[in-house]
Amino acid sequence: MTIQTRIAGSATIMELHGELTSYDGDPGLRLAVRAAVEGGARVIILNLHDIKDIDSFGVAVLASSHMSAVSRGSRLMISDLTRKLKHIFAITRLDTVFEMYDTEADAIADCRATD
Repeated sequence: MTIQTRIAGSATIMELHGELTSYDGDPGLRLAVRAAVEGGARVIILNLHDIKDIDSFGVAVLASSHMSAVSRGSRLMISDLTRKLKHIFAITRLDTVFEMYDTEADAIADCRATD
């Protein structure tokens, strides 16, 4: 998996590409989220439009990243989930934990509305 990071207004956008599975090992997402928060990011949006597969390891990485951001006073939002990922989030009930948005633009708009 690769991570492309950019800034959009007050949000740090992290586009994830590839697979978020134990097969690929630690993708560095937890470290990237922690570094962004320590660098002053108050809102992080994980854009998952290009995640092809996820397993329990990937779900744990997302949950750990969320806890890391929230415990440091930041928000972690998720956008652009594929139909498969939406189903996985519903089954694991993570859809009740994460702030989820259909599109990155929706997540950014919510950031602006709460600034």
